[in-house]
Amino acid sequence: MFNRHDDVVRRFAEACRLGDIAALRAALDADAIAVCDGGGLLPAAMSPIRGAEDVAQMAAVLLAGQPDAELTIEATSR
Repeated sequence: MFNRHDDVVRRFAEACRLGDIAALRAALDADAIAVCDGGGLLPAAMSPIRGAEDVAQMAAVLLAGQPDAELTIEATSR
């Protein structure tokens, strides 16, 4: 049985794979925040991206339908 966090992550990943912005937005809390880091190799947002709509748009641009993007779900221990 997956906990709520796992369910959200899996729904978000599937929405990215499908390029479904509405599903991306639905998987996120209205107050979602994305913090980006290009590791000095890629451009990244300088400040956090706030709100489900903006985070969903950002994820769609960066991940959805990108042929070189690989999206995996990794389990972590707590």
